[in-house]
Amino acid sequence: MSFPNIPDVDASIGITLNDSLNLLLASVAFEELGLAHIINAEAEKIQYVLGTLEGQTPPEPPATIPDLLRINRSVDRTLRNVIKKEMLLQFELEDILAIPRACVFPFDFPSGDSAVAGNAAFISDVEVGFFWSAAAGDSVSQTFRASECIRQAILDIEVLNNSLSEGAFVTWELVINGVVVGSFNVESGFTGEITEAFTFPAIFGPEYQVELRVANEVPVGDGSISLAYAGDFAHSLTLICCDSLRTDAASPAAETKKRRSSGVAPEFSLELNNKKPAE
Repeated sequence: MSFPNIPDVDASIGITLNDSLNLLLASVAFEELGLAHIINAEAEKIQYVLGTLEGQTPPEPPATIPDLLRINRSVDRTLRNVIKKEMLLQFELEDILAIPRACVFPFDFPSGDSAVAGNAAFISDVEVGFFWSAAAGDSVSQTFRASECIRQAILDIEVLNNSLSEGAFVTWELVINGVVVGSFNVESGFTGEITEAFTFPAIFGPEYQVELRVANEVPVGDGSISLAYAGDFAHSLTLICCDSLRTDAASPAAETKKRRSSGVAPEFSLELNNKKPAE
């Protein structure tokens, strides 16, 4: 009988609720596998005494009736203990299955399937831009299908190029089904990853029109920014179901706000007219 593989887990690993439940289920499966080995060994014990084990030479002299009865009592005691353990595993399995799983829907966003508007366009295999004007309707949007109800969204994006003049900034709004669920600013000079989590009153689906749009006007000549939409850069949106939202203070997603500067200069700068990369 083969033994299944499980990913390495050590004290420093970070796991989600779903990962924890999967590991608990795996632990039950391992214990069931161990019991299966015990049952198989008891069966082979009987086969050996009877001389019917595959590839075995029948024992000499043959087992007597008292021998068979002793083996039967030994197997009976072992199987009783296996049955007791099976009952405990059944209780454990029912408890694990009763724990609500996190209802989350991760998506790529922005992505190659997103629609762009205003001054924005797909300017390379990984980059979409340029964003600076609410009046022009600079935005990126996409429709997603998730659960019947959501109350939280986690946006993880990466600024690839930033030519904003000192003091200039771009204000972003995340809009879901026409409702502004949150906003944040990208200041001049910042490039790198941004993670924002927004909690809001229930929005009902299952279709969700998501738009990330510029909500302010950068003066002409004061620059613009671009975002990643592909590759190894951050470009994701996670929608979280109403039933999965934790309201206690320990909820990590409720206050998620992360900025990680890349510390790497962009491959090219943007002209101050906000529209095109410099030649």
